[in-house]
Amino acid sequence: MKIDDIFDWIEKHRFQVKLFLIPTIIFMIAVVYMFVIVTGGTKNVFSHTMYLPIALAAFAFGAKGGVLTALVGGLLLGPFMPIDTLTSEQQDTISWLYRISYFVLIGFLMGATRDIAGIYLNRIKWNASHDSMTGLPNTFALERVIKELLDSNGDESKTYYLLIARLGNQAQIEASFGVQCVNGIIVQLADTIRNQLPDPAEVYRVGTEGLGFVRPAEDEYAVKNLGKKLGHTFTKPVEFDKIKIHADVYQGIVALDGKARDPQLYILRANHATREASNNRQRNGILTGIDDEIKIKENLKVLGELSDALECGQVFMHYQPKVVTSTGVIDGVEALMRWQHPVRGNIPPGNFIPYAENSTLIDQITYFALNQSLAQLAEWDKNGLKNIHVAVNISIRNLLNPDFFKTVMQLLETHGVNAERLELEVTESSVVEDMETAILELAKLSKANIIISIDDFGTGYSSLQYLGKMPVSIIKIDQSFITSLLNKPGSQKIVSAAIGLAHNLGLKVVAEGVENRDTYDFLLDAGCDLIQGYYVSRPLQASELEKTCKASKGRPVHV
Repeated sequence: MKIDDIFDWIEKHRFQVKLFLIPTIIFMIAVVYMFVIVTGGTKNVFSHTMYLPIALAAFAFGAKGGVLTALVGGLLLGPFMPIDTLTSEQQDTISWLYRISYFVLIGFLMGATRDIAGIYLNRIKWNASHDSMTGLPNTFALERVIKELLDSNGDESKTYYLLIARLGNQAQIEASFGVQCVNGIIVQLADTIRNQLPDPAEVYRVGTEGLGFVRPAEDEYAVKNLGKKLGHTFTKPVEFDKIKIHADVYQGIVALDGKARDPQLYILRANHATREASNNRQRNGILTGIDDEIKIKENLKVLGELSDALECGQVFMHYQPKVVTSTGVIDGVEALMRWQHPVRGNIPPGNFIPYAENSTLIDQITYFALNQSLAQLAEWDKNGLKNIHVAVNISIRNLLNPDFFKTVMQLLETHGVNAERLELEVTESSVVEDMETAILELAKLSKANIIISIDDFGTGYSSLQYLGKMPVSIIKIDQSFITSLLNKPGSQKIVSAAIGLAHNLGLKVVAEGVENRDTYDFLLDAGCDLIQGYYVSRPLQASELEKTCKASKGRPVHV
């Protein structure tokens, strides 16, 4: 058991501890009194043992307890105690008064020291569990409350939820009005939350821009209603220094379901949910689960091993053929990354690439994919496969890197590959994040004769608005539409319309995710140019693909 745990236990059971100590101190005083009598009176030094109950009382009850015990003990060893019990000789008044004075002085000094130390320790403890700028309990205090709830067996008919409200425009407010304004707004928002709750609740400051509190609710519907109620209230302006300011507040909600034992995971998940709510402009909050946070934490650990994996050969490329729909002949391949971890085994790309896209690792990953793919093209050239082109996925973050164009051109030169044999796929949803920059960078690449394609077409928000402006040669219809072609008439209409639109703009169309003959036939009738999917071939190692291409000799391929 840790020292902190012992002090916490004493703090929680302080009343019971004091009830136990009172009779203990009385008993000790009586024992000392009897001991002095038995040993012959105050002529011996045993009267000094009275300092023991005085010290204990001072430690337990402070200066008041020390002084009171000193007076009681001093009086018992004073006029009621002879110098010598055999002769019944009484003490001089000045002697026992002198002894009482010493007892009182020692009791007071020890008790006062204990009181001062207690005040200091309480202040330290308060500072550790409170935000000094606002006086609100802090994240550490919230973690302890969550831990207590997770460890307890409460009412199973209700689930406790952690709600975090985050001030989305904190940086702008601080830059314009200063940190005192932010602190003032945080305090007002805390008051707003308390006023909206049906019964008193503690509100905690989470970081510099957030507030959190824990509430029981019968179900998700009830907690969502609370989020909606708070979301409406947060739209009202707050006031600082007689100035009305708009606070952009977003909420994240997570159930304390016990699936994780670490309170920090719940706080992290709720914080992530506030950012998701901010990105999606959902003021009423996003209800999420701890399972997502556990996966994110695990994926972050995996991401930390990625750099070394790229260098030591754990990561490699597979290539999935794309065939001409009308002939079945291989036209090109898409380079797909694979990671074979020595301990974790096969790690799916979805477990690391999306997270790498939000980090600086994406430049390293894209460089690796381009370098490996172009080196493989050069190898295939030597082995007689000269008509294949390769598609490599890139991120919008790559396009925002000012050195990306130069890096691509250097790699093409290094491996001696013509630019028109390289296709760069960028997802539509990522392009719309910074459309103007993306258009400029893609235009540079296109002028260098590199093929540009839009991946996952149909999932973005600005397809028709920007498609004509972008230097694109190919669109890939998102596989969510392709896989539902046979059972959703709406998907059939969307796919047919997308193919017609692309052809009118002079673009080729690739359908990815083709897994059966019926889907293939529909796309053939609709005029789709190229198809890709397990109906044609799974992703292959470079050597397997080379054998397949050589064996086909220009004939239709179905691996």
